[in-house]
Amino acid sequence: NSAPARKRDRGGWSPSCNATRVTEGVIGKMGNAVKTFFSSLLIVFATLFAAPAYAANLPSGYTELEYIKSSNNAFLDTGYILQSDNIKYEWEAIDATTVSNSSLFGSETNTTQKYSGILYGDSSVRSLWVGANGSLSIGYATDTTSFHSWVLDITSAGKASLYKDGTRTATVNWTGPIQKTLSIYIFSNHSKGQYANNVSLKYFKITDNNELKVNLVPAQRDSDGKIGMYDLASDRFITNTQGNLIAGPVVVLDSCRNLFDKTTVKVNRYINSSGTITSDGTNRTVVSGEIYVKPSTTYTLSGVGNIYGASYYRSGFQYQADGTPISAITATQNTGIVTFTTDANCAYVRVMSVTANVDTAMLEQGSTATEYVPFCSNAIKIATTAYNTARFSPVQTELNNAVATIRDIVTKTINQTAAIASLQADKQTRPEDACPAGKKCLLVETEENGVIVPHWFPIIEAPTD
Repeated sequence: NSAPARKRDRGGWSPSCNATRVTEGVIGKMGNAVKTFFSSLLIVFATLFAAPAYAANLPSGYTELEYIKSSNNAFLDTGYILQSDNIKYEWEAIDATTVSNSSLFGSETNTTQKYSGILYGDSSVRSLWVGANGSLSIGYATDTTSFHSWVLDITSAGKASLYKDGTRTATVNWTGPIQKTLSIYIFSNHSKGQYANNVSLKYFKITDNNELKVNLVPAQRDSDGKIGMYDLASDRFITNTQGNLIAGPVVVLDSCRNLFDKTTVKVNRYINSSGTITSDGTNRTVVSGEIYVKPSTTYTLSGVGNIYGASYYRSGFQYQADGTPISAITATQNTGIVTFTTDANCAYVRVMSVTANVDTAMLEQGSTATEYVPFCSNAIKIATTAYNTARFSPVQTELNNAVATIRDIVTKTINQTAAIASLQADKQTRPEDACPAGKKCLLVETEENGVIVPHWFPIIEAPTD
């Protein structure tokens, strides 16, 4: 049966097969902007294949949330008191605080060593307060719209470094020792209040002397609907005693979250300190194929085993789109688990595994190692301009040819009256949902005399072997 062309519908729209619909919100009026659209076609693919959230497998009775948001002077007491001067804080947040004199986290006493490592400030910047030192400029600026991953690394050598999305913003000197009397608060400063409202938090970790002591993920307690964070390190739920915590969306576990494909590994190989794949000689380790990732995004590698022994923790390498090595993927302990944030220029990574562990190795998006699931052999491997502007193996050529073909077809359609008439006649007899079964398609709609005319184009997918 034929499907007539539709009048413009500005309301809801649900396609009958997997497709990306290009609307006014993306490119303006289609009738005059088709050629402009195709110059950014790959960016549309990025929207189509946006990654879902990943769950941390909380115990029964708790539901994981994507984030929680502080309001009305709510705060959380982690219950953890620092034990050393080697401290690492890790978190991902939208810091949209509008209150002056607020602390993102920390604790403070009235002694000469009064600060635990506090990010304190107002609605635009925060400074670092650690040990006996206050108001150290460390390159922290608030952001009201975007999530960013942060690492504050404090060492007993008197150095403190802050990293934003994997890039160091500053390193400062401090004098200690660090404050070890009061527990660490989140959205506040223990003993001083200084509540940080309007902060959305995805996770919060404390590593003390190279041991992970606090590992908090947003959660809701099912029995009473209470919002808080579940500590995977101590197996307990913490919540606020004042103010309100606002729940983000519920996290849904993705059964295709494992990015490690054991069928593409290079056996008897390892990655050296320069990022070059080298012969292992002992058949102890393997190196993965190119795993395409998003820049400035947190990933966790797990199940790979003890790769190098007790003192060498390189687990992989990050690369630019043209294959240029960026930096090693490293861990503070060789536990077989490493969480890292990709560089802003990272297009893909390679990771290593002990040969005997290829059946348990898993790389996934997020800050927590979840229960193992096998790699999905039908996973789509489309690299977009957001991740890779220069290179995509093995289907870059095919993808470029497909884009060029579509561009040519639509250009001729727009510029030639006869072609427009032919195309309109064809669409009158072609069903609107003509995307081939089991395929994903790009739906381009042109506007002609106030009528929307659909054009379906199957998307080229990478081979899975």
